[in-house]
Amino acid sequence: MENKQSVFTTFKSHMTHQMQQWFTLPESLPAKMPTSQVSIFLQQSSERHYQVTLTFDAPPTLLTATGFVTPHGAQWLFTSDERRLYRLFTANQVYSLQRAASAPRLQEAD
Repeated sequence: MENKQSVFTTFKSHMTHQMQQWFTLPESLPAKMPTSQVSIFLQQSSERHYQVTLTFDAPPTLLTATGFVTPHGAQWLFTSDERRLYRLFTANQVYSLQRAASAPRLQEAD
């Protein structure tokens, strides 16, 4: 009887460990931004023409791309730097948003 209980306990701990590994997110992922904060940042980046890095969707399937955003009615249009990715989205579809480190802009000489 004790042997069956020991096997069951070992099996249970093994399964618990495996489930925790499957559903544990990597620590490098940023936390999901609140929608109100995303809306403000989108507005600012559009007005100031900032290059941004957007992360769409939710873990474990994340799509991260760098480019520019412009308002398009009630939605936003994202255009990647290489112009390979265009996406219409709403603020609640954004997982995280940050300003990209872009190269300094060249100014014309007088």
